Amino acid sequence: MRRTKALLIGINYKPTSNSSFLSWDQLSGSHRDVKNMWKFLSQAEWTYDEVIMLTDETDATKVYRDNIIAHLEWLVKDCQPGDLLLLHYSGHGYQRPTRSPTEDDGFDE
Repeated sequence: MRRTKALLIGINYKPTSNSSFLSWDQLSGSHRDVKNMWKFLSQAEWTYDEVIMLTDETDATKVYRDNIIAHLEWLVKDCQPGDLLLLHYSGHGYQRPTRSPTEDDGFDE
């Protein structure tokens, strides 16, 4: 039986007194993006059996590195050929020099 799982991550980087996000510019649309994706998935012709949404809307610790990695592991755990997995991320990105000649601009995103 095909399993369907989705992990939706939205980070606005809202600064808090104990936040490591203080060096990032705060965003305003990441939570909305995740909610819109959730709505889209709920109205799609196929359904996802398991959907997890992580945002820093109410608790910044939900989007700390260790928690995101744990949820990425949840997403791929026991996956089989034919399973449908979705990862949606809305937040800041980063470019770094690539070691691969496949990137025309010389950077990985």
